[in-house]
Amino acid sequence: MAPDDGGPPPILLGNEFARVRLEVEPGPDGDRLRISAIRTKRTRTLSAEEVEGLTRLPVSAYLAALETPFGPEPDLAFSAEFPVAERDES
Repeated sequence: MAPDDGGPPPILLGNEFARVRLEVEPGPDGDRLRISAIRTKRTRTLSAEEVEGLTRLPVSAYLAALETPFGPEPDLAFSAEFPVAERDES
């Protein structure tokens, strides 16, 4: 949701490994959280119940997911050739 629509402004989070954009997306069944990975251009939208469910997962579930953080696709895997620190603000 854009700030001029009355919603909160997007939040950008990042470090040397990833950059994401968080936005609130209103819907008929309530607000949803849109998470966009800037580098891979992938987006997921989660309901409040789904986000709450993430808080219930044990740390081991996150660690298992992070074993292949960019998925099994070789073209998205981390490599020295990929410019991770790209400064795209879109």
